[in-house]
Amino acid sequence: MYLRQGDTELFNPRLLWKKDKKHHDGCVGLECSPEGVAICHVEYGDEGHIVTACAFLPQTNDVPQAEQIARWLEQQGLTGLPCHYVLHPAEYELLLLDAPDVDESEVNDAVQWRVKDLISRPMQDVVVQSFQLPSDAYRGRMKMIYVAVVERSLIKNRLRLIREAGLRPHVIDITELALLNVARFLPEMSHQGVGLLRLRSSGGLMMLGHRGDMYFTRTVETGLQGFGSENGGLQLSTDAVVDNLSLEIQRSLDYYETQLGKGMVNRMYVLPLKRPIDSLLDDLNRLLPLPIIELDANHHLPLESGLEISKGDQAYCMACLGAALRRIDAPAG
Repeated sequence: MYLRQGDTELFNPRLLWKKDKKHHDGCVGLECSPEGVAICHVEYGDEGHIVTACAFLPQTNDVPQAEQIARWLEQQGLTGLPCHYVLHPAEYELLLLDAPDVDESEVNDAVQWRVKDLISRPMQDVVVQSFQLPSDAYRGRMKMIYVAVVERSLIKNRLRLIREAGLRPHVIDITELALLNVARFLPEMSHQGVGLLRLRSSGGLMMLGHRGDMYFTRTVETGLQGFGSENGGLQLSTDAVVDNLSLEIQRSLDYYETQLGKGMVNRMYVLPLKRPIDSLLDDLNRLLPLPIIELDANHHLPLESGLEISKGDQAYCMACLGAALRRIDAPAG
């Protein structure tokens, strides 16, 4: 599931600029939040994708985000490239519904009728896109579908920002599927069950996948704000905080194994955190029955020789990296 040129009337091909031949191939990944801008460039080559640049640009009061982006693009010589924009998790709602019994080409239209009874906004004010779970999810007993609901005005604002920054809007992605693109570079993902855990300031996100597909995703209630501050870093305020987090993870692992019928998850990767939490990985490894390790873009993703992304930048940029690592002509999901 992602929006791209031609998927919605919000993308008007007449407004897209032609790329100058002097520009690099590939695309720019982008995610904007109140804290700043996550941005990266991925080059396309015969042997696959490669990340050539990545940065987090903290928000400033005197420089609009579009201008921040434009300056960075000019410095990197990337102005005019296609943009893969990933929506911040607070900017959309993700629903899990029974898949309608219609042809694949009619699924999105059929889903509109179900969604209108589940949201408080008029349907003309939102954009709805869907993607189906793999056919063997839930042991093949039922077909389920994830549906993303986004304010139409927000999409228009993001498209305007992309153009003002000097990029050509091409894909609008969601965090879950952007992170799935990251997970597809993990060696276990080709043959085992793999989990990703991303903790943000308030809450987080967990995704469980197998053989390159996403089978399960959920919001995690425990976020960085649940941990107390001490000596400039974050320390566990009480054992109950990490206990609650491990319980959330364990319940999801149990659901994945018993209800989805996918067996055990072999490894859980924790994405780099905005701020360190002492002993978190050690505590989770002690409480959970699978290896818990930190995902490192420098080790797990295809980076250009000599490029090294700091843990601080990774904490903000992992989703935009995943969005950019999606092939422009790749199938949804």
